[in-house]
Amino acid sequence: MKNISTISIVIPVYNVERYLEKCLYSVINQTKIDIEIIIVNDGSTDSSLKICKSFAEKDGRIKLINKQNGGLMSAWITGVLESHAKYIGFVDSDDFIELNMFENLYNEIIKYDADVVIDGYIQSNNNKEQIKEFDEFKMFTNNRSNHLILNDYMTSYLNKENNLSMSRWNKLYRRDIIISNLQYLDQSISLGEDVNMNFAVLADCDKIVFIPHSAHYHYVYNPVSIFNKYDLNTVLNINRLNCALLKIANVKNIDTNLVSIFIGNMIYEEIN
Repeated sequence: MKNISTISIVIPVYNVERYLEKCLYSVINQTKIDIEIIIVNDGSTDSSLKICKSFAEKDGRIKLINKQNGGLMSAWITGVLESHAKYIGFVDSDDFIELNMFENLYNEIIKYDADVVIDGYIQSNNNKEQIKEFDEFKMFTNNRSNHLILNDYMTSYLNKENNLSMSRWNKLYRRDIIISNLQYLDQSISLGEDVNMNFAVLADCDKIVFIPHSAHYHYVYNPVSIFNKYDLNTVLNINRLNCALLKIANVKNIDTNLVSIFIGNMIYEEIN
């Protein structure tokens, strides 16, 4: 059967039985129905795989991949390689999205013939929500401008007023740009995985669009997620991320001071 999906949505899953059904319902009920949904179960030991199977049995758009645990980046890279659509988006399995999210992002990326569109998001913690969105429309169309975006991106870590998220999940990308940058991703990294990808990908985009007054992704604070855990190997992980980012900067002729600023801010945040 010929693939007719316009968007591939990759959902990495690991021990999120408490959140998973809400996440998957928000994806399968998208107003844009011509989507490919790739769920990657990364060796869950709870009932997450059972939940995924029940959804896959009822929705033919779902492709379920069950693999040994390899970490978050390993999971979503597996999903990317199994995807087929021209455009690709990501949803973390402990979050959920508005039902019109991918229809809106797709309309914007087609309208402006963009390589990536960036949306706002809604941060949820203990039933309290904070909307993080952009005040105005912005479009950047050359490499110099893209490096200015990287400057904002890499210095936003401790800037609470900057709504530019470092994550994958509030963006829609041209898939081929991600594919061409997989070589720069270090799957041993377990801190700052999204930064590793976006630092490489955004530098290669010819057109980046920021959508104003728009927020469709619900980032849910999960106290047991990988991102919110203290890891005794934090120093090692930060060093791995630093090496990966420096390699990207040197190959793509990006100011390495941006890497130093970001890593310095990350260390400061971990210490505190």
